[in-house]
Amino acid sequence: MLDIYIDSTGGIIPKIANQKRPFLYSIVTKPDASLPEVSVADMITTQHHIPKLEYFFNLVKREVTMKGGLLRIRKVETDFSLALLQSSLRAFSDMNIKKYLNYCAEVMNKTELVDSTVHHLCCAHMIKDFSRCVKRFVPELKKSDRQLALQCFALLQNCTEITEAKKIYHDICVVFFSSPSTETYSQSVNSLTKLAEGLSIEDVSEDDDYEDDVTESILKADYESLDKKTIKESSPFTIVFSKVVEVVDAKTIKSPECVMKRDVVFKCFEKFMYIFPLWSGVMLKKCGFPQTRDSNSPAEVWFKVLKNDISVPQRSRPGKFVIGIKQLIDARFKELLYPKCRQPKSKRKKNNDQQKLILEEEKWQRKKTKSRKYQPPTKSTKQKGKVLPSVMKWGGKSVGVFLSNTCTIDNGLTILHIAFKENVNFNEAIQNEKDSILSRELLTIFKLMDDTHYSDAKKTWINFIKSNTSDDDPKKKTVANLFGDEFDFFISHLEKPWVWDGVSTCSNATCSHQRQLHKRDSDFGHVVMERNFQSIQDLMDTWMLSYANCDKYIDEDADSDDRCNGKRTIVRTITTYSPIAVVRLYEHALLGRIKLEDVLKTPNLQLQKQKYYLAGVTMFKVNHYCAVVLFGSEFWWYDGLVGKLQGLPRNIDPWFLSHAIYCVT
Repeated sequence: MLDIYIDSTGGIIPKIANQKRPFLYSIVTKPDASLPEVSVADMITTQHHIPKLEYFFNLVKREVTMKGGLLRIRKVETDFSLALLQSSLRAFSDMNIKKYLNYCAEVMNKTELVDSTVHHLCCAHMIKDFSRCVKRFVPELKKSDRQLALQCFALLQNCTEITEAKKIYHDICVVFFSSPSTETYSQSVNSLTKLAEGLSIEDVSEDDDYEDDVTESILKADYESLDKKTIKESSPFTIVFSKVVEVVDAKTIKSPECVMKRDVVFKCFEKFMYIFPLWSGVMLKKCGFPQTRDSNSPAEVWFKVLKNDISVPQRSRPGKFVIGIKQLIDARFKELLYPKCRQPKSKRKKNNDQQKLILEEEKWQRKKTKSRKYQPPTKSTKQKGKVLPSVMKWGGKSVGVFLSNTCTIDNGLTILHIAFKENVNFNEAIQNEKDSILSRELLTIFKLMDDTHYSDAKKTWINFIKSNTSDDDPKKKTVANLFGDEFDFFISHLEKPWVWDGVSTCSNATCSHQRQLHKRDSDFGHVVMERNFQSIQDLMDTWMLSYANCDKYIDEDADSDDRCNGKRTIVRTITTYSPIAVVRLYEHALLGRIKLEDVLKTPNLQLQKQKYYLAGVTMFKVNHYCAVVLFGSEFWWYDGLVGKLQGLPRNIDPWFLSHAIYCVT
């Protein structure tokens, strides 16, 4: 069984002098919904009369019959054109329109399926033609009534039985003949409304039409020919539907408000009802089709491919266009047949030398002669970016010991290593104090890190911690376990990274210490973990509120005689970062017996800008730490799990990485 779609289009071949405009006639088929449209036959001609088209269709029919064997054309879909309709009827059914309409009337009275070629008109084009007819003959009709007429016509298209069509047509006549105040009008409207539920006119009327205006005007010039008395009066469906109109007209009381609406039936519906089998679903059901309507969309899609995708210039000469369309059709058929004729993979061994030659990088021989038009620059204009140092890798193995859970060591040593390379003052302070245990150990570790021996550097640092921790220290067990619980060992010893300066005034004017300066180490490690603040200053001010407005302030250093009972108020608070904090991070946690203030005394180590950050993040109920380093004007983020420096997005501030942030200057 083969379903074909016939259509024509212009605008592809330019008009030849002293000849009619050339059109492309295509017979398209779509074997399956999952397969693309493909053309069976195409013809470019300037003769658009019925004998020429009939001859072309007969050639196609003969080729299909001879080469297809038992293949039979089951359905022919065309537009509402007399030339295409008459020629396809003569070629594929050996009938004219009169005989085919009489044949349809006989088939409708039978109950069994019919084994013959069905001729059908595109439903989308029929809706479009009916809408034009209503606008042409009843231009003053309201938009709501025009929409109702289109819905009624769509209901007739869905009919699969002649009795069903007569009932719907009866209700249509009642609606357009009767006054809205009558009971019969309400009954007919309700009946049509139930049938029209879920019916969308836009779905059937919107169709990609790739026929130009000239093509449509020439082919639709035969539109009025279908309305000749010889065809209309001889059609058996004219009598069937005329009786329905007469019955309704006799029972309806004529009113002035329905005069214009009556023209919809007499001037519009009657122009299409006598060819009812050509555009309804009656013949489709008799021949076993599952759908009640069909459109000519495969032909329209094929024209879209020709006009948009074919690699031939627009409006080219016939010879070039024929070559291009043949290549396109051959490619479509190969696409359909390829899965069946694909050869199995060859079992032949590949040539290793040839494979190496294919994978080898292509190299160009340097040009020996200089170009006269272009001289390459002598120096490269590309700016060299800042070379990022190699960083510590998480975990590792040293002397047969597997290292794990070392994020605090990773970040601490990485910050110290980067500060040693970037900060000149810190480098000089370490170099000048080589006799110090801490400085000597740091230089050894930095040398190992320069050689990328990160596991040995961490092992050296762990041994240094263990050797400088007393045996009765409760943290000794934790240190031996590579810090174990990160929170207990790390956070609990980093509660004072900031210093808070405040100025208080006494309400007693006679107080000898009416204005006094205060300095206080912050102790808010757990507060940071619980609350989120926009800045460190806001955090410090909030934390110090409990100390700001004491009822009575007593200076412990003052004599008892100098004390007064006045109330003190904090008038200014400033949060400053502790100096040399890059080493002070380990002052209490790691080096309890070493006095760092005796080792590092250089006052220039108090930097003005923050360059190193240590961020604490809670993951899987365990605290994990990463570092943020400032290179130039860009922040770089380091995490031992990743093992490399990564650029921090500009819209993310480093102090918002988590709730527990510790700044290192």
